[in-house]
Amino acid sequence: MTKPLFSAVIRAKDRAHTIAAAIQSVQAQTIPGEVIVVDSGSTDGTVEIAESLGATVIRIAPESFTYGRAINIGVRASSADAVLILSAHCVLPNAAWIEQALGFFEDPTVAALNGFDPPRRANPTSRLSPGRSMELGLATDIVRQSEAWFSFTGFSNHGSMVRRDVALAEPFDEMLEACEDKEWANRVVARGGSVVYVPGMSVSGSHRRREGARLLYRRAFRESRAMSRLAGSPIWTSGRYARHALRMFGARRGFSRLAPLRPANVVESWGRLNGARQGRTPELADLTAVDSLVSTLSSIADFRGEAVDILGFPLHDNCGDNAIWLGQNDVLRRLGVDPRRIRRMSNVLSEFEPRSRAQIALVRGGGYFGDLWVHEFQAFLDACRLYAGGTLVFMPQSIAKISPATIAEAQRAIAAHGDVHLMFRDHRSLAIAEDNFPGARTYLCTDSAQALSRIDLEKVGGAPDRDLPPKRVLARSDAEGDGSLVAAAKERGHMVLDFVGTRSHAFNRLLRWGHEFARVRLPRRVARQILCEILPRTPVYDLHARLEVRRALRLIRGAELLVTDRLHAAILASSLGIEVVAVDTGYGKLRTYFDAWPNSRVTFAENVDDALDRLHG
Repeated sequence: MTKPLFSAVIRAKDRAHTIAAAIQSVQAQTIPGEVIVVDSGSTDGTVEIAESLGATVIRIAPESFTYGRAINIGVRASSADAVLILSAHCVLPNAAWIEQALGFFEDPTVAALNGFDPPRRANPTSRLSPGRSMELGLATDIVRQSEAWFSFTGFSNHGSMVRRDVALAEPFDEMLEACEDKEWANRVVARGGSVVYVPGMSVSGSHRRREGARLLYRRAFRESRAMSRLAGSPIWTSGRYARHALRMFGARRGFSRLAPLRPANVVESWGRLNGARQGRTPELADLTAVDSLVSTLSSIADFRGEAVDILGFPLHDNCGDNAIWLGQNDVLRRLGVDPRRIRRMSNVLSEFEPRSRAQIALVRGGGYFGDLWVHEFQAFLDACRLYAGGTLVFMPQSIAKISPATIAEAQRAIAAHGDVHLMFRDHRSLAIAEDNFPGARTYLCTDSAQALSRIDLEKVGGAPDRDLPPKRVLARSDAEGDGSLVAAAKERGHMVLDFVGTRSHAFNRLLRWGHEFARVRLPRRVARQILCEILPRTPVYDLHARLEVRRALRLIRGAELLVTDRLHAAILASSLGIEVVAVDTGYGKLRTYFDAWPNSRVTFAENVDDALDRLHG
């Protein structure tokens, strides 16, 4: 079989109205090539149209889709030395586009070509001789990217061409929610490759303006957040927008000066501003860990615009569980879930059934999968029973101990539901789940509280207690610990703090009392309405979580060093920049977690005495 001169990889999902034009623009080129469509779950006839036009279609599960992953799959399936990457809603502008693009690849240093607007800081340099440029009918303002550049312009995979061997050696990042193209270009340039920009070969990206304000905002938000994370700082600020608007006003005439005020431009700029605010990296405790959680959830379901039920609210004084709850809220915001479409449920499903159920349900994470906290584990079993027919996600957990009877019970619940996703925060727990729950999909993810950045914690509040020493011991005395740190610290005369050792805010105590009163004393019909419909749609549970975390922060803030056997004390303290000496006094939860998700501010002591000795170091 003759090797094609080029391969075209087209990403698609539900693009029946545009896929034919995209494929035909490739087939109309002056030189022949192969067309590969990577489809991520189309239900509108996209696949059938592509196949009828002779394209090779590769189907991938929609829950596994990321932009980078779809491209990598297509590149691996291609057979030509040069690969066109094209979005299903774009068309090549002329029949000579591929022939012109291949001319650039005669230079062995060229790794990729883009017909998009070049980065402003790209160094002007012709990649072809003037004669060759004229022969191909190309503009003379060809530029080459010579440094990392984080901009909304620049390399774009809605219409680009790459060397196949380079894309195989340097695959596109499959974890990024957006801007995988710009991250790839920066990486290739940093490693000595050349990315060429030819404005005269631009493939129109105006489709984004025709998809409605809601999708335009989400796209701008996602791209700005991803780009700001890559850059390490917000790339779009209110000041930058103002300067951009003033430049446009000065460079144009008449009504065109008002372009920054056009609805589409306002929506896009607003999305960029909000995305950039969320994309600031320095304040995140561990960006890689957080992105793993967001990316995994994105692969499970498309949360954007969906109603979500969050189950198992921690209506008690464990600050760690409440930090998990706040972290879950932050993750859902990153996934594009409207807070008004979230219903927050406490552990009442054993007694009351809600009248309606969201198609996506999350069960709060923590450390209770199995036999350690039986009443908490019941929330998982109840969710499997009541939310059959939807998608059920058990947020990141640890397994302490689990009996054969509990394993069997969980297996039956998982089988009865049919679409259960179990997320675990350490390799040991993941291995136990993989061995015992083949009916569920399992994942390794960070603890949800890791999603709380330093900025998030500052917003929670909690002024430091100035009466506390700069070097502190915060130790647990519940069933998850053996009490050895508490005993040893007291024997040495140290003040011992704990999340459950200080009194909760009056609002939280009142909420718990009212919740229990409704559950026990009110008629069942009234209690169900309050506990399953009214309270879950108000912010009272979120406020409870904020107040509990604020109480924890009062114990942690202002410390220079914290010795602890509590996982969430270590997570919160390290997010605040405090050095942590961790020691396991239970079933190894801390050690296994930080083995999976190393943290430069957390070091481990060999034992309790070693940990306390460091207070005097």
